[in-house]
Amino acid sequence: MKILKTLLVFIAIILLSAFLAPFIYKIAPFKFERILSRLVMVFSLLTIVFFARIRMRDLEKYGFSAGDNWFLLLRQGFTAGFLTLALLTALEVLMGGRIVAANLDPWWHMLLRVAEYIFASLLIGFTEELFFRGFLFTRIRMKCPVGLSFGAANLVYAALHFFKGGTYPVPANPGFMDGLKVVAHLADPFLNPVSMWPTFLGLFLFGSLLTYAFLKTGSLFLSIGLHAGSVFFLKVDNWFIASVPQASPLLFGDKNLHSGLLGWIFISLLFLWISRRYRNS
Repeated sequence: MKILKTLLVFIAIILLSAFLAPFIYKIAPFKFERILSRLVMVFSLLTIVFFARIRMRDLEKYGFSAGDNWFLLLRQGFTAGFLTLALLTALEVLMGGRIVAANLDPWWHMLLRVAEYIFASLLIGFTEELFFRGFLFTRIRMKCPVGLSFGAANLVYAALHFFKGGTYPVPANPGFMDGLKVVAHLADPFLNPVSMWPTFLGLFLFGSLLTYAFLKTGSLFLSIGLHAGSVFFLKVDNWFIASVPQASPLLFGDKNLHSGLLGWIFISLLFLWISRRYRNS
């Protein structure tokens, strides 16, 4: 009975997400597949909150501490995430893996885009950290050793980032049935595991970094800041930086900067920074 209930809830989440995604797609500056996957995640999170009977007074153990330093953690994380990717990109330009290629709009349009990107990056950081670190990792940790919880939660985090629509060609004006077809193709990237392993490893390391930040501070806000700062940089770097087609993918990775050797090194540097900055936590 419990399995049947879970299955029915999952089907309801898929149907509701496929219904709402076309409407949001018309007003939001994101890909249809990403909107759909985010809706599935948000509704899944709300379902967890409802069925787990999580109350407001329980939020502190899920990382939402009411301490006075929450904004400081958020700001430090955002700055560290942004600057780390900026330094990584500068190094890749010096090494020939990327080139400077300005693609600028009028200043007022760029200012609006910056505000839009900040909001979007904070929203992504908040929802993903709340889901993967706040609830998934914490709930697993309640029943399993911290090491096993750490690995399991970040394997899920890395795997779910590949559910992005697969090979289905989304039309210009997608509808409900297109949403269902996108869902049916979400697992297509797993049909070619050899090509996905560098990005998978990078996502696992980045998720591990965010979980480590959560463990060191007992708060989600450093993780949210790191996540949001990284996302914000990846949104604005297209204005100034372009990839070099012949550059080594193993060394430089793809446009997300976490699927190559240099990206893994810089993630390791962030681990070191968190360890030293919050050594007494």
